Amino acid sequence: MASDEVYLTLVIKGARKLKNTQTLGLQDPYLRAWVSGSKKSQKIRTKTYVDGGSMAVWNESNDLRVVDKAKDCLLIEVKNENDFTSDTTIGRLKLSCADITESSIEDWYSIFGDNGDTAGEVHLSLSIKAKRDAGGSPRGGDRPYRLAMSPNMSTSTVFSFSEDDTTANNANKSSSADDANPEDDMETLPPCWAEVQTPTGCTYFVNEDTKVISWVDPRKSLKKQF
Repeated sequence: MASDEVYLTLVIKGARKLKNTQTLGLQDPYLRAWVSGSKKSQKIRTKTYVDGGSMAVWNESNDLRVVDKAKDCLLIEVKNENDFTSDTTIGRLKLSCADITESSIEDWYSIFGDNGDTAGEVHLSLSIKAKRDAGGSPRGGDRPYRLAMSPNMSTSTVFSFSEDDTTANNANKSSSADDANPEDDMETLPPCWAEVQTPTGCTYFVNEDTKVISWVDPRKSLKKQF
């Protein structure tokens, strides 16, 4: 039976004025986020912004399930990735899900260190709404999805995330030919590939067999082979 599940759409845009936690060189910030009432597997992590120092640019979107909107909180950590020691926490943020509306809210939010001092700001866009679930993901399985790197992407852009964390929600799939890109009308997608849109309108492609997610239209790759 179909049911309505509540999801928080989190667009992580960037950070600024980050407290320096590194003695030598520039720190490499990344952000982790999760909802307090969700499964531990739903914790998401951005790519590392190498040599970002006091700032970072991520521009990543995720949907996080909310179990109890009145009680759950969005928890955020900004950390510095270290090669030879444990990653250090730059700052944290806690937002009540009850204060997040269906209309997207975009703002800079202060993060705080363990001593309570301001440790910088993160640029987020937040919205929360119910989505219809028909009883399970069409992809199935528990293998992680991985992002396929396009020619103009740096290696730091490649990251892994679990099926629960991906924004490739089946509800965002195009439901008719009218919704498709005019350039893609020449032929259908190869077997096992699906076209998906993020909450911000960006299109990417999912191979449901290999669990690969790619920003590059697989039809273009096929054309180059002939």
